[in-house]
Amino acid sequence: MPEIPAGIDGVLRSVVRQVPDVGEACAFYVEVLGFSLQFRDGDRWAQLSAGDVALALAGPGEAEPGKTGVTLKVRDLQAAVACVVAAGGSVVRPAAVGAHEVRATVIDPAGLLLYVYEPSAT
Repeated sequence: MPEIPAGIDGVLRSVVRQVPDVGEACAFYVEVLGFSLQFRDGDRWAQLSAGDVALALAGPGEAEPGKTGVTLKVRDLQAAVACVVAAGGSVVRPAAVGAHEVRATVIDPAGLLLYVYEPSAT
């Protein structure tokens, strides 16, 4: 197993699930289950407070359909992806610049999706 570079410092931020309609899903989790909306980025993404963990609702194209994953905030995206691959994981989507972050989707050796991101410098 490779040594973990000091710059990764991964922080689990949320559980992610793709939904067909972010607005409808938000309404369900807020009105029916009582979660609090932390923020919403149109029909692309919403994050809800669910106690000690956040639930992220991803619109079509923003997450892997039919799979649940977690978001992992890191300080060094390239190093984090390299560590996952070196440990037997694989890249699902390579690094790409998003509106607020640089992100990649990887899968750990046990099959869990990790949406790894590094916040934008701005």
